[in-house]
Amino acid sequence: VNATVNTLRYQLYFITGVMLLLSVVLAGIIAKRVSKPIERLNSSAKVLAKGNYDVSFNDNGYKEISELSDTLNVAASELNKVEALRRELMANISHDLRTPLSLIYGYAEVMHDFPNEITPEQTQTIMDETQRLSSLVNDVLDISKLESGIEKLDTTLFNFTESIKVTTERIAELLKNDGYKVNFSFDKEVMLNADEIKLTQVFYNLLINAVNYSGKDKAISVRQVVT
Repeated sequence: VNATVNTLRYQLYFITGVMLLLSVVLAGIIAKRVSKPIERLNSSAKVLAKGNYDVSFNDNGYKEISELSDTLNVAASELNKVEALRRELMANISHDLRTPLSLIYGYAEVMHDFPNEITPEQTQTIMDETQRLSSLVNDVLDISKLESGIEKLDTTLFNFTESIKVTTERIAELLKNDGYKVNFSFDKEVMLNADEIKLTQVFYNLLINAVNYSGKDKAISVRQVVT
């Protein structure tokens, strides 16, 4: 009986040792299989944190890791959209603010150099451009419009032809010392029910682009044609 008990005891010790060794090896394999996808996700997340929103999370391990990978992909996609919106917004702001600032500086410079030749039209231009500049800044600071993606239009009935004429004359006055010639012609006056500030902003941008690509003759022709 004692010999049998000792034999069983030794066998139990041996089996227990083997089971412990196998459990450690199995635990290591499982831990490695679970930790590797997490390490890859962690590395990609660090790249995302540095501002590279084109990173992709493609680990398809366990269900929870796969769901986390999909969630991070959605987050990266949304951050990429926000970054694209920010770049577009900054480009539009820099482009839209440059024109009224140039007009204000140009007319102020003329008034400084020729104080005895100040006209009401020049001071009115500065006041109008300052008001338009304030409107642009208010649009930028209106966070609700940016978050909702909806921008409310302030529509009124105004003389579109007169608005284009005034804008063209202001640009022509500002650029005449540089040799530019800006002419405006129209077949008849047009009344519009629209947002005058937004349309003027668009026309300013078109006119500035025309100035930049006017060529060596520096001649710009603006025509309003009703078809």
